[in-house]
Amino acid sequence: MKNKNVRKILAAVLSVQLAVQGAAFGMTAFATDPATPALSDVTADSASDSITLSNAPNVPDSIKKGGAVTVRGTVASSSSNLTSVTAGIYNASGQFISGKTVNPGAKSYDLRTLDKYVTFNTLADGEYTFAIIASNSSNSNLGLLSKKFTVGTAQASSSDQITVSGETKIPATLKKGQAVTIRGTVTSDATITEVTVGIYDSNGTRMTGGSVTPNAKSCNLHDLDNAVAFNKLADGSYTYKVTVKTANGTTELSKQSFTIGSASAAQASNSDDALTISGGTAIPDTLAAGKALTVTGTVTSANSAMTALTCGVYDSNNKLVIGKTVNPRSKTYDLNTLDYVMAFNKLAAGTYTYVVSASNAGNAAYTLVSKTFKVGDGGSSSTTTASSTDKITISGGTNMPATLKAGGAVNVTGIVTSADSNLTSVTVGVYDSANNFCTGKTINPSAKSYDLKNLDSYVAFNKLSAGNYTFAVIASNAANSNYAVVSKNFTVSGSSSSAGNGGGLSITGGTNIPSTITPGKIINITGTVSSDSTMTALTCGVYNSSGKFVTGRTINPKSSSYDLKKFDSYVAFNNLPAGNYTYAVIASNASAKNKTLVNKKFTVSTSGGSESSSGSDNISISNSTAVPSSISKGKGMLVRGTVSSASSNLSSVTVGVYDANGSLVTGKTVNPGAKSYNVNALDSSVRFNDLSAGTYYYRVIASNGTNSNYTVVNQRFSVQ
Repeated sequence: MKNKNVRKILAAVLSVQLAVQGAAFGMTAFATDPATPALSDVTADSASDSITLSNAPNVPDSIKKGGAVTVRGTVASSSSNLTSVTAGIYNASGQFISGKTVNPGAKSYDLRTLDKYVTFNTLADGEYTFAIIASNSSNSNLGLLSKKFTVGTAQASSSDQITVSGETKIPATLKKGQAVTIRGTVTSDATITEVTVGIYDSNGTRMTGGSVTPNAKSCNLHDLDNAVAFNKLADGSYTYKVTVKTANGTTELSKQSFTIGSASAAQASNSDDALTISGGTAIPDTLAAGKALTVTGTVTSANSAMTALTCGVYDSNNKLVIGKTVNPRSKTYDLNTLDYVMAFNKLAAGTYTYVVSASNAGNAAYTLVSKTFKVGDGGSSSTTTASSTDKITISGGTNMPATLKAGGAVNVTGIVTSADSNLTSVTVGVYDSANNFCTGKTINPSAKSYDLKNLDSYVAFNKLSAGNYTFAVIASNAANSNYAVVSKNFTVSGSSSSAGNGGGLSITGGTNIPSTITPGKIINITGTVSSDSTMTALTCGVYNSSGKFVTGRTINPKSSSYDLKKFDSYVAFNNLPAGNYTYAVIASNASAKNKTLVNKKFTVSTSGGSESSSGSDNISISNSTAVPSSISKGKGMLVRGTVSSASSNLSSVTVGVYDANGSLVTGKTVNPGAKSYNVNALDSSVRFNDLSAGTYYYRVIASNGTNSNYTVVNQRFSVQ
């Protein structure tokens, strides 16, 4: 009996020890009751289905009693849905005391939703750990953030309490030419009159840096980033310092020592906190000039969060020419996040070194990859080097995002120009990860320049399924064959929303938007949106080529079905000036957020699709009525003008006034059966003097053997 009791006591003690150890990592087993989660050991991240945290909350080392911290950031799972997310505070004994656990059932989760549950302002004096933990199908209780902090009462007024949070951690060793981004927020009880950030040599001489005078109680150190030139330092030993001035004096707030040295052989990684890389980019020994490479790979830290990571290309003088240094603040980092700064296609001929290095608690500037390569001829099976005497260039090119939602559209823009000879071919298109051509078109301009906007309708971004792609513009002239003017990698995320079945959302009977419409054309909105659950948001409208919402409306239907006809008066196609647009219907419900059900690109042009007049059988008007932009109520207008058809007889002519909804208010349609018609014959049928106050359109619309309902006149005016 005594032995059984001893075993129970030992088991209880061991349970407490494990709980305290788990608290050091801020880990918790998820439960339906977030107030009492059990503690467990931290687990390793699965590289194939990683969980990441972006825009993490900034928790300072010390917080005043009653002080608050805003919980923010986005937790994302690369493949499977997140099964749980916890944001919370643990005390020094590992007890969960504030926060909440949720079960998102989605690939991403906005932590701001949990802000009100994490009550920093109620904490008593003491030591705590703030943790963010998540699980998916491949990872159980993965620690994304574990930040220790203290809570204490305000210091005596005899001295200022000055703190810095989110500060850049300088690696112990930097390569010559390597840049570091300055971050951090300085806060003070008293007004800060000056903040200085500088780098000092071994003699105490400031080599680079600058000062700002915020005259406020906080200062963003990033404001001094351009003044601190790490990349211009020579080899040697240095100290990075942050000093702050207030009315009470000067405080040295931060001091970090580091060295600058030329690249050396990769140092040994601390085996207890090893840094590794998987799935890294394969760099060829020789790369053709103008050739693009996609940066890939996942860097992993065994135990601690990485404090710095550099991905870049260095020239023969060990100067960083492309790349960036970031502070991941996590145990894993996807190098593809930095692909947008790795412009291999812009490297001039020469010898370079591709480097990936990282720092964590156990390693300083550990080199994971160091691959020397040459840029020049012979790096590709096809010629991609631009002739220096007959260059091919592009201006005003497409702003291709790094990530595009399935069903999303991108407008193709840019002017491709050949310096001397005519362009013999231009290809605009999208290629998959196996380099297969997915969508686009090749044309033969036979001119020195070409406007890519002409090929926009052939590149169907909205039909791409989830995956990795390359958007490319490839051109040839007399001196260059298949030169890649643009090669931009991007990812299509999520399942195709244009099918309308994601999250139980669908649309039936939707408006058929033509590819081209004439200015002033009214299009009536139709269709029914259905959802498996109550819709929380529904948007119907038009976006311009920059993605700006220009006409339409967003509502909260609070129902599982909605008739889009109710949006008709809000979507003013007739007010759109000439240009490129996208008509979209976007819905949200309990299981899907911002699901795109319709995404149709179209152009507003004076020659409009099925309504345009054929050049060989043109319809025109002469001596037409000029309606002023504003007329007085009760005022009449004389209808005049002669409509002519070039070849066939006019089968119909309509003259009338239409309201803002596209309904004919006054006017008449006739069937001339001749090549010309004087609309003055319809003057008595178009009664301007009967119009009430409002906005209207005076239109003359005609049809012949080649053209159907071609708008010859379309003038907007108001009655006041």
